[in-house]
Amino acid sequence: MNKVAKIFSAATVGLDSYLVEVEVDIGAGLPDKAIEESKERVWQKKLYMREDIY
Repeated sequence: MNKVAKIFSAATVGLDSYLVEVEVDIGAGLPDKAIEESKERVWQKKLYMREDIY
């Protein structure tokens, strides 16, 4: 049985707004390397924006 997470969000295009439904299969998880790379991207972006990192 697959574990699925579902959230609702919104997107705007010009003056129009659209409801967006996002479904993610959370059963498989991410490989360790993908998680580390995403942490590094967030860290670099926050440094670029000169925000405090805790």
